[in-house]
Amino acid sequence: MPLLVLVSMVQIILSGGVIALSGKAGLEQLAWLTPSRWGFGATASTVNLTQISPPTGTRPDPLWAHRPAIWLTDMALQLLLAAVFSALAWRRLVRRSDRS
Repeated sequence: MPLLVLVSMVQIILSGGVIALSGKAGLEQLAWLTPSRWGFGATASTVNLTQISPPTGTRPDPLWAHRPAIWLTDMALQLLLAAVFSALAWRRLVRRSDRS
């Protein structure tokens, strides 16, 4: 259970909704590996979050732009990460079942 809390907190922070990630070297690239980043980006793009609640003091996140190409990119990368993580889980489960 403590690991689940840690993973949930990391997903929330790296989604880009709590702190601005655009332009922060290292943190932005790490966020590319989290599904929450792309899911939040697709949601923000859908509802035009930069128009509803403009960011103060920072430039708007490019993944939140209210354009079809951005939304499709967000969704495609989210699906790609889901496929990769599913394949990794499947591989681990197959390896574990072979040992027993």
